[in-house]
Order: sequence, then C-alpha cells, then structure tokens
Amino acid sequence: MRYFSTLALLVLAACATPQQACINKATKNLKVIDSLIAQTNENLARGYAVKSEPHTTFGLNLCANPDDHVLFCTQPEVVLRDKPVAIDPVTERRKLAALKTKRRALLHQAKQEIRACQSAHPNG
Repeated sequence: MRYFSTLALLVLAACATPQQACINKATKNLKVIDSLIAQTNENLARGYAVKSEPHTTFGLNLCANPDDHVLFCTQPEVVLRDKPVAIDPVTERRKLAALKTKRRALLHQAKQEIRACQSAHPNG
C-alpha cells in the first residue's frame, strides 16, 4: 500500500507546476507532523497504538516446469498485519504536546517558504 501511495505522489509531482512543487517541498515536514499528531490522537482515543508487522503466508499457485507440466506450488507472500501495542498515556500526551509545539514552528517556516515560492513562481 505504501508503495502505491509513493508512486501516486511521484506521478502527481511530475504534473505539478513549479510553484506547486515548491509549495509541496515547503510543506512536506508540516504534513508529516500533522500525520503524527493525528496518529497520536488516535492512539490516545483508542488507548493503544497499532503497529504493522510483516507476516509470511504461503499462497497456492499454478506453476509450469521445463517439461510443460502444470503443477501446484506454494509461494511465500509477505503481508502486513496490524498488532495492538500498549501505550503510556502520559508519555503519549507529552509526545502530542511536543508535536504541536514543533508544528507551530514548522507552520511559521512553511508560510515564509510558501510566500517565497509564490514570489519565485508567480504564474503558478
């Protein structure tokens, strides 16, 4: 899933105007912090965190051998499973406060960079 999200972002970035590309770069860290704030809020609301862990399963496929015989064979497949993880609510609230402080600083910086992008690329 993460692969497809990254691929979609790369395709969209290729279509972005110079101003949009500049603004996207200026707001990248802010978007990451916003995502972490949302995740931390969800953890606090749930009472636990969710961690994705790889898990190997075996799928049954049709395979051909050099003698043109068709056989069933197993093939390992790695999937991600969500696993609940205990959190310390006090630590999680401290982390949330630190993220919000960092967000305020990044927002100020991003606004300045956005203005610079708009000045450097006035036609969009």
